[in-house]
Amino acid sequence: MKNYNLIIPEEKDFCICSCLQAILNFEGKNIGQKDISKRLTLANGCGFKVNDEKIKKFFFDMGFNYVFYWENETPFNEPELVLEDMKRERGHGLVGIKDHSFLFYDFKYPELKLIDPNDKEIKIKNYTRLIKEMYDAKGFFALIKRIN
Repeated sequence: MKNYNLIIPEEKDFCICSCLQAILNFEGKNIGQKDISKRLTLANGCGFKVNDEKIKKFFFDMGFNYVFYWENETPFNEPELVLEDMKRERGHGLVGIKDHSFLFYDFKYPELKLIDPNDKEIKIKNYTRLIKEMYDAKGFFALIKRIN
């Protein structure tokens, strides 16, 4: 498990910016949430798009690979593979449910641990229930890996 220094979102709808800041800070890249937000695409209504080329380019320019999966698009339709990749030394991840992003913390089937940026608390989720919730609410996984 990685020791992230997560800062509560500085603005409404900055949950993803908070999570991305924690990942980048963990990797030694100090960048603020407002700077991150300027490099992302605003979504219709609220928050930011998590599945467009702008976020991929942002991470690539920082030395990372960003791979996005809707809840039903993971390799071999096996979300556990993505979660296991997030656990690896060079991996990080986001899990999205409805309009909220969580920072991946740990996975040991059937338990998934996510950090909620709004209160910095670790939320323990049952894997099967989480996947169902993601299917019902259009959830996502984002795998972020250091390139070098």
